[in-house]
Amino acid sequence: MAYASVKGPKVWKSLSHYCLGVSLGSKNHEGEALEAIVAWLNDAGFERGTIDLSDTLHRYNFMVEEGLSEEAARQKTVQASAEWLKEHGEILKQLKMPYDIISWDHWLSHPKFGEYLKLFQNAFRTQQDFRAAIFQDVGDYFSRRFDIGLSDARQQDIEHSVSFLIEELAAHSILYEEIPSATVYPGRQQASFKMVREGLVKNVPAGMQSSAYTRLTLHNFKDAGQTEMNDNLQGVEKQLEKA
Repeated sequence: MAYASVKGPKVWKSLSHYCLGVSLGSKNHEGEALEAIVAWLNDAGFERGTIDLSDTLHRYNFMVEEGLSEEAARQKTVQASAEWLKEHGEILKQLKMPYDIISWDHWLSHPKFGEYLKLFQNAFRTQQDFRAAIFQDVGDYFSRRFDIGLSDARQQDIEHSVSFLIEELAAHSILYEEIPSATVYPGRQQASFKMVREGLVKNVPAGMQSSAYTRLTLHNFKDAGQTEMNDNLQGVEKQLEKA
């Protein structure tokens, strides 16, 4: 049976609200994995939650991975999110606390979004450390998804991936400004988000500082097509940390 636990400090305990980010197409947000996350949320003591269905944000991924136009990619994200909700609605109903499902276009149409986006774009252009963190995260994506380095990626695809992160930072700055929350996600925190959350990026909105990253680890969960469990991966991480 799959279950979830927190890797790292128990920072969520100081917050009554959680925000669960959903990555479309990720096995970590489907079936037994999602059930394990929901069970953990029910036991964590939260009073309310937000399901961050970042659907249309993923248009950048479809543009990179499938070569789609932005409009075609957007339409595909809308279809994919509708299918995800249909397939996993019953699992979400197992949540014991009230929760809201917020689609990405909600943030894109927010009055503050344009201003916040420009601030992060400017920080990317002018602050070397932040720019390096963004490229580190983009490089990790290309390595994980395509097994290539940035030097082998197309410039257009790199630009799409940078836009993905900057748009996400701008929108999440609004989200956490309005709803201070524990950010619950089954994966590592990205370097650029860590910088912003710790207040290390100048002249950008401070909303992210009202969130606390809570990394979940999934145990006894087998990804389709893989035989290794996250427990084994966690053991390898510990061995590397000791080396």
